[in-house]
Amino acid sequence: GIAGFADLDSSSSTLQAFFYVYLLFGFLWTYGFIDSVGWTALSSTVCHWYFFRQDADAQTRAPLLRSLWRVLRYHMGTIAAGSLIIAIIRLVRIGLMVLDRATQRWQQGNLLLRLAFKCIACGLWCLQKTVQFITNYAFIYVAMQGSSFCPACFHTFNLIAKYPLQLSINTFVRTILSLIQLIAIPITCAWSANYYLYKYGNEEPIYATCLVLLASFLIANACATVFSCVIDSLFVCCVRDIDEYKCTWMSDRLKLAFGFDKKAKKKRAKKLKGEAAGGGEEQEAAPIKAEPTPHPEG
Repeated sequence: GIAGFADLDSSSSTLQAFFYVYLLFGFLWTYGFIDSVGWTALSSTVCHWYFFRQDADAQTRAPLLRSLWRVLRYHMGTIAAGSLIIAIIRLVRIGLMVLDRATQRWQQGNLLLRLAFKCIACGLWCLQKTVQFITNYAFIYVAMQGSSFCPACFHTFNLIAKYPLQLSINTFVRTILSLIQLIAIPITCAWSANYYLYKYGNEEPIYATCLVLLASFLIANACATVFSCVIDSLFVCCVRDIDEYKCTWMSDRLKLAFGFDKKAKKKRAKKLKGEAAGGGEEQEAAPIKAEPTPHPEG
């Protein structure tokens, strides 16, 4: 009778909630997977350029497409594992937000409960950012060496332990420059569009201005992501060059930029002084032709 209908409605609601969670998790995992594929493919392109830029036989007309094909052929499982971990953490954070909102009445009269929710939310946010940071560098090692996910994370921990100062400086500078791009480009584009439309008689330029602001932010965000990936990939390539190939492919400018060699600054100053005295141009030494074989190619 009535109890049976109540049980049916309850089970239907539970099943519906389960499907919502399933779809949300599928979206988070798919989004993270696609984003990680793009990151790894771009990292593979940068690594290939760094180690093989002097090898004419290794050049290609479509380096990004070639790297994407290599990633899709060899590293799909590794990328799926990394994006799965991030998707789980994001799902837990969203579940905590829902639970926090559902218990607002209880939290109003319980300071300890409210504080516990805030602390857990802060901890999960820090965990997500940490895992995202390690995973991004791990995918660079995957692209460069063909490692699986766990060894790539181990290489990332070694990188953090061996070069903490250089890694901190690189991360700080990259973050600041990315923020400047994300703030300056959309504001400039929106202001220019608003000024142009208002000048030529459009009485309501706000809608077009908002559209320009949104589009410019998306484009600036894509450019900032590419910039971050290139900087991080170059940093990892330089580290491997130092550890395994004795700076065979690294120029003095890269050493100076990433802070690996203090002597590079003095050497660079002497070269500039010699150019000023002799009027010549700086010549970069030809690299030793030895192939590091970052990962197998099919």
